[in-house]
Amino acid sequence: MNKDVRKIADKGYVTIMVIWVSAILIVLSAGLVIYVSKEYKALKNYIKSIKASYIARTGLNDVMFDVLTSRGGLNTESAIQEFNNAYQNVPFAEGVYSASIEDEKSKANINTASSLLCKNIMDLLDINDSSRKSESIIRWRREHGAFADVEELGLISDLDINDCFKLIPYFTVYSLGTPASRSVNVNTASKTILKAHFDEFKALPGTEEKIIQRRPFKNVNDLWRYIKKISPNLNDNMVKYFTTSAPVYRAYVVASIDGCYVSKINAVFELWLEKHEILYLRYFWQE
Repeated sequence: MNKDVRKIADKGYVTIMVIWVSAILIVLSAGLVIYVSKEYKALKNYIKSIKASYIARTGLNDVMFDVLTSRGGLNTESAIQEFNNAYQNVPFAEGVYSASIEDEKSKANINTASSLLCKNIMDLLDINDSSRKSESIIRWRREHGAFADVEELGLISDLDINDCFKLIPYFTVYSLGTPASRSVNVNTASKTILKAHFDEFKALPGTEEKIIQRRPFKNVNDLWRYIKKISPNLNDNMVKYFTTSAPVYRAYVVASIDGCYVSKINAVFELWLEKHEILYLRYFWQE
């Protein structure tokens, strides 16, 4: 009788062990399935993100080629807007991309701008305490060297985040911005930028309004003659600060696959029409 009980007990232990081992194997198998499934999904996501990146680069190359072949036709606000509208949700391979360009010559150079110019821009943008904040930009530049990017305005303690968001669209680091450098393109510059510069040069009141009403200008000689006519107090260096061409562009491309795998890239390039080539100033960086 004891032997029978012992056999039954042994069988019970074996059964329990089998059940435990089976349970452990099931759990391990389920874990392995989940792990493999997650890794597979992660791999698919990675592959799609890489594809989105290459779609973005394709869009960037398309944009730069079209700018090159435009032969200087993108020299007004309306022309740039029309160009950008044509590059929205362009299908390519498994995804789409949207692209836009900005004329860097339509902005003020943060690395050469005077304190007065910075103050003028801040006043026109209704930024409080403009004198102190403009001086802080000059001081930061003196202590740390040239800005590598306009987003570095966020490193200046005297500027709050709202100040930076207001200022960044009006500044660049990619145009020379020095007297006689033909730095600002009057055909694409905003009223804020034009007025800030003309006020810095002490041009006659309303000069920027007359420029905006008269543009687009076909060539710099016509522009310079017109500026001298409406504001004869400006010297030649001040007059020749302004130009009618826009050889420096920033391109911004956003590509996506399935609406969720997104790649964003930027590039800045200079167009040399005479030599039929593009000079890359910064190509490319990813957000």
